[in-house]
Amino acid sequence: MDGDEDRAGVERAVAGARDAFNASDNGQFARYEVTGVWFPEPELAFAHVAVDAATADGEPLEIDHSMRSVFVLGRTGVGWEVLAREDRIVAK
Repeated sequence: MDGDEDRAGVERAVAGARDAFNASDNGQFARYEVTGVWFPEPELAFAHVAVDAATADGEPLEIDHSMRSVFVLGRTGVGWEVLAREDRIVAK
């Protein structure tokens, strides 16, 4: 197992989840940054993600809170898939 390749796959899966959220019609956008990845098993990963408000162009917005997320990802035949996600709002 190549750790760099696996981390890149996890980051692509998180980016896909980000794009799905940002594509919604709610007019809200966010910047997602993977801050850590843990592989408890070769086919399972936990990604810690910092989520901050942004414009549609990705520029940061100054607001009084941000979000921290944990993504649970599983490896499938076509790559990594988001299985679950937990979000926490945190004050800045």
